[in-house]
Amino acid sequence: MLSGTDARALAAERDSTADPRETLDLIDLVLRLLTRRCGALTQPRLEKIQVLDSTQLGTLGEALLDFGSVADLDACLREH
Repeated sequence: MLSGTDARALAAERDSTADPRETLDLIDLVLRLLTRRCGALTQPRLEKIQVLDSTQLGTLGEALLDFGSVADLDACLREH
């Protein structure tokens, strides 16, 4: 199992079009917004989010504005 830092670094490395620091910042922002919208996130959800590339994170960041529950997050993560 990857630690949070390792998972974010892996996602940043995979996303060759973005500055790794920007990807890490985007992950942190999306996680903060999701926590406000959905409450505390489980470890499996965190791990799924932390390996998304910057395009997927951007899509998730836009989608979370319409989330009504954690079920919406789960559905979005299944799509990616």
